[in-house]
Amino acid sequence: MRRDICYFFPASVDRVYNAYLTVATNARFRRECKQEHYHTINFGLNFSMKYNMNGGACTIRFIPHMNGTAINLRFSIAQLAGARYERYAIDLTNEVAAILGTPAQNLKIDVNAFLAPENKVTH
Repeated sequence: MRRDICYFFPASVDRVYNAYLTVATNARFRRECKQEHYHTINFGLNFSMKYNMNGGACTIRFIPHMNGTAINLRFSIAQLAGARYERYAIDLTNEVAAILGTPAQNLKIDVNAFLAPENKVTH
């Protein structure tokens, strides 16, 4: 099962990426993750009893969008029953919003835009 949640921040990709990286690697959410700078953060979810996600993974992707940054949190969940992936996404994103000093906005966007090579940020 796969679930996608998208947000928008009126901030640059590097600021948003670094804020998510800071939050995603802290002890509350996850200690280790794989990353492709300014594009992707990926980590497994086999760690959270609070969110009851005992199988699967989360990939966070970033693209420039409307003078800001669009974020896609893609959850691949093996144990869907009782999994609170949406609560996880909200908690994670609220922590990022606190770092950035601006609230996240829910975003309706074609998730394939995050996979398009022309939207990939390279530094």
